[in-house]
Amino acid sequence: MVTGYYTSLEAPSRLSVALCLTQAVAPKAELLAELVCNVPWPAQGKPHSIHVDNGRDFRSHAFRSACAEWGIDLVYRPPGSPHFGGHIERLIGTMMGAVHLLPGTTQSSVVAKGDYDAEGMAAMTLGEFDRWFALEICRYNNSIHSSLGCTPVAKWEVLSEEMMGDIPFEMEAFRVSFLPSELRKVRRDGIHLFQIRYWSDALAGHIGRGDGKVVVRYDPRDLSMIWVELDDGRYVEARYRNLEIPPVPLWEYREAMRKARALGKSGSFEMEAFRVSFLPSELRKVRRDGIHLFQIRYWSDALAGHIGRGDGKVVVRYDPRDLSMIWVELDDGRYVEARYRNLEIPPVPLWEYREAMRKARALGKSGSNELVLAELIRQQRQIEFESRGLTKAERRSRERKGTLEGTNSAVSKTERLRPIDTGDTSRPLFKVERW
Repeated sequence: MVTGYYTSLEAPSRLSVALCLTQAVAPKAELLAELVCNVPWPAQGKPHSIHVDNGRDFRSHAFRSACAEWGIDLVYRPPGSPHFGGHIERLIGTMMGAVHLLPGTTQSSVVAKGDYDAEGMAAMTLGEFDRWFALEICRYNNSIHSSLGCTPVAKWEVLSEEMMGDIPFEMEAFRVSFLPSELRKVRRDGIHLFQIRYWSDALAGHIGRGDGKVVVRYDPRDLSMIWVELDDGRYVEARYRNLEIPPVPLWEYREAMRKARALGKSGSFEMEAFRVSFLPSELRKVRRDGIHLFQIRYWSDALAGHIGRGDGKVVVRYDPRDLSMIWVELDDGRYVEARYRNLEIPPVPLWEYREAMRKARALGKSGSNELVLAELIRQQRQIEFESRGLTKAERRSRERKGTLEGTNSAVSKTERLRPIDTGDTSRPLFKVERW
């Protein structure tokens, strides 16, 4: 029975071991729901022991201490005894046999690959392959095994009473305990890790406590949060201090930092380059009147030498919160800032721009979209500005006057307000509120 797996483009490490073990221990109901898969995968629960080879990943202090913390015995393969892992090697061969049938396979060797264009034929993303591989495991677990004489799932269910493993009470704590860690100080501005600052209000009482450092655990797949181990053994979650930084894996963060350093940027400029690299993007041509994005024209003198260069397009990044500026990626990897060509347009978020364009179309306005945009946004903001200057009483007074005017215009001249005959008992009486 395959109890868990982990796919990655990175070399094997203690992290990949930890993530694979975490999935092996966890219930699979959520994973199967994501896969829209109805076949059973009952493997779950904390193992009493794990059989491993003598790789450096399994010898690390972090891995051994985490296993000891959760009462998992580590059984190492005797050196020079490859036959101890024969059943695992056979399983790997079975799985890789299916993998090598996929388009883009590199085969098991250069000789087997031959002149096959693996990169050109590749068709799956890592995420797509991960889902495909999970389904392949489900198929293996539910297929007849030649040595067992039944499916691995059936064998698991028969032996389940004998091998009831404990499901960790706190799956998150189990996962975090196997993550890689660093020692860091708690500073006044937070914890510094990979030149990123993290903070949690729970850390306030730990600032400047001697020269000691705390254990900080992180998930390289998402640097937006870390876990800080306190003196009593509890873990506290700390997040980016600068909330403008997007969630990002460690490898992508390092690549962005490498590009920033290559451009000679440092400090806040480096962080700005990092931020821009994660903004949404579009492909656009550099035209004589600039770059067109959302029917708005942008220009920078640095783009002049790129006009009409073949049929190629450039990557244009934008911040939906402010369309007044875009970033254009040039051939050498540099980003050039370009701003509105028509400086009459105010800075505006994308949602407000789209709303203004929708209103313009509803009003049947045509002509330059940029001028229509500027006009409508100014009108809207003028209303907002005037509203801010009014007191609540004045706004209520305006609304009441408008309601009365609308009501009066709909009433004919013969139905104007007139005295009520209080002696007429056919008319209902209503309570009167005193103000």
